[in-house]
Amino acid sequence: MKLNQFYNKTIIIENLKRFFGVSILYFIAIFVKGPLYLYSKSDMSSYHDLERAIQIINEDNTHAAIAIMGGILFGVLIFRYLHNKNSVAVIHGYPFRRSELLNSHVISGIILISIPIIINTIILALITPSIITNISSNPLVEAHNLDIEKIAELYSIRRIIYWFLKMEIVSIIFFLISTFAGIISGVTIIQGALALILPFVPLFIIALVYSGLGELVFGFGSIYEWEKFAENIIPISLFNSMENWNINYIIWYIFLAILLYSLCLWLYMKRDLERSQDAIAFDILKPVFKYGVTFCTMLLAGSYFQALKESAAWFWIGGFIGSFLGYFIAEIIMEKSIRVFGKFKGYILYIAVIALIITGTQIDLFGYEKRIPSSNEVEEAYFECSHLRDATILERENIESVLSIHQFIIDNKKYIIEEIKDSHFLETTYIDIGYLYTNGRRMFRTYKLPTSLLVDTHYLKELYQAEESKRIKNRELLELNLDEVKEVRIINDNYDKRKILLDKKEIEELTEILKREVFAESYESMIDSKAWSRIVFDIGDDEHKYSSRFNIYSIGNSKKDIRVNFNKSYLELEEWFKDKGYLQDIRIMPEEVKYIVIQESESNREYRYTYDEDELENDFKKGKGKKVEIKDKEEIETILRSYNERWAKDRKYIVGIYTEGGKVYYGWYDEKNALKYFK
Repeated sequence: MKLNQFYNKTIIIENLKRFFGVSILYFIAIFVKGPLYLYSKSDMSSYHDLERAIQIINEDNTHAAIAIMGGILFGVLIFRYLHNKNSVAVIHGYPFRRSELLNSHVISGIILISIPIIINTIILALITPSIITNISSNPLVEAHNLDIEKIAELYSIRRIIYWFLKMEIVSIIFFLISTFAGIISGVTIIQGALALILPFVPLFIIALVYSGLGELVFGFGSIYEWEKFAENIIPISLFNSMENWNINYIIWYIFLAILLYSLCLWLYMKRDLERSQDAIAFDILKPVFKYGVTFCTMLLAGSYFQALKESAAWFWIGGFIGSFLGYFIAEIIMEKSIRVFGKFKGYILYIAVIALIITGTQIDLFGYEKRIPSSNEVEEAYFECSHLRDATILERENIESVLSIHQFIIDNKKYIIEEIKDSHFLETTYIDIGYLYTNGRRMFRTYKLPTSLLVDTHYLKELYQAEESKRIKNRELLELNLDEVKEVRIINDNYDKRKILLDKKEIEELTEILKREVFAESYESMIDSKAWSRIVFDIGDDEHKYSSRFNIYSIGNSKKDIRVNFNKSYLELEEWFKDKGYLQDIRIMPEEVKYIVIQESESNREYRYTYDEDELENDFKKGKGKKVEIKDKEEIETILRSYNERWAKDRKYIVGIYTEGGKVYYGWYDEKNALKYFK
């Protein structure tokens, strides 16, 4: 095929003439939120201005929105003729092949998109030297200890090229998606809506299915890897972190563009001209549209209703309402009439299929809920909950403990479900369990359990007390390089106490004692976590810092720290602080307490695990429950060591700590420990 048979120059020139004004508007939108904004903020009237300026060229959702809307708009405008019967008849009456028509429209669209982006890229490259000069001479640079070399790198030609590629790729991909939507639909509004929705459908469906299966299937595992995959195949992901860029991104989006173009060409060749103004122009796609809308609205409404009441029953109610509305809204859109409520056959079929799926999950047809590997099948195990984060278990004895915990959870399924369903204020814990099989296969489960059930099992105690688990839990402390430690801060926010250690010998002694303490710590101490203070090791400046939900690359130097609790069970460490004369600086001492009041709470907080000090004050003022005042210093010390700062089941007594300085601090006691003071 000759090149001039691939496209028609006349059609391209005509499109450029017709839509050149839109291209100018696209240029202005990019310019105002790009080069102009960047230059206006480069004089750094505030630190926030500089952060925003860096965000514009590195990771910015505003530019993502401009690229997306620009691509969709050009697709809608160029292919709008497909939605008008007269226009279709006229244009397809010309002596051009369909492939020639489509190619000409696509080429003209890419030209109209690319010219504004290219011009803005050139402007960015020209103004960056003056931007760097403006920043270098600004006094805020020294005041905030900013690294000029890092700033210059953030405005480098490499990053400007990345910015160009992001804008170009996203705009063209969404233009092709808009073209695809315009071909399969005969209505302009539906084309725009489909173009905006279709790219996000994979992530949306995965999230909704996960939410639904989480209600249906006990222990349904996380699909984090699938979610990340879905995020990465969406063009908008290009505007996340530039640091994650690699050649695979470019290859994927080039492939995606070719795939979309090929699909558009094939559909355009098959499209019936008379289907203009039909919501869906291909009969084969109508069931996909109808049941896709029904399924998504079912899951969306079910998830919303479930979030309102945290009840499985509400999930089903919401799901039914959503599916009903979704099904008939889709029918109304396709039929362009509200007289569709007699078409119940398709909806009844859909409900029947969903009912079969739900029944299959409820009776665990495929054995998903009860599946657990045998010990000799497992190469390594993964375990995570509130007290043990990101733990990959390798030792055989500990793998056995994980398997035992898993079996214990499965055996107590009915109790767990009933407890969580009936107790709105029940303290719960999420637990993740995973296995890597010897054959390379993986298995993953997630459970929401009553905290008391998990804590009370001896299998968890065996796992927590294992040396491997303690190494995992305290890996940062155990791998700490003392040469990097700038200072150690011991902080008690509750009592406004703080001590800073700078002496290298003291820091070394403290670290060694801490390591001994974490290995000697009992299971009871680990899960109760009563602490005097927290110990913070500042280990200097990070080379990189990422902040905010946009994952912005920050130009400031940032401090990384490692935090370890100074638990009340760490008696050797407490003795060391006492010998050094630091103990009174990092914990409240009995001598600082005038008296303590233990009083029965008037409010019904049996299952609460957070509290408000104003509520406690009100309870104290009522003074109707059991109440005792303690002034003996030894008893005060006993209470300081044993009272709780978090509310949980059976902790129904308020501890009021009145200091010599006139301040009052609050905590909790369980009934067992409190009653001895009421004899």
